[in-house]
Amino acid sequence: MTLHEAMIRVLITLPTKSAPAKFLSETIKEKQLYHNQHGGFADTIQVRTRAINYPQYFEFDGKNIKLIRDPFNIPVKKREKFLPPF
Repeated sequence: MTLHEAMIRVLITLPTKSAPAKFLSETIKEKQLYHNQHGGFADTIQVRTRAINYPQYFEFDGKNIKLIRDPFNIPVKKREKFLPPF
């Protein structure tokens, strides 16, 4: 799983579809959704950078990262079938 896919997976589960980069980084690490090529975890700066580099999916206001487009385009009720809870 790529970092931006892990970010999307976490944000989809949140009611506001928005969270601070630090929260995303910690949650991705806790759930072990992403490891970089050296086996480490993404830090807050990497998460912010990924949000900025993928404006088609994320909006970054300087504090929070918001999911603006669900790339899976799956209705919420059916999403759990494809993205089981982590």
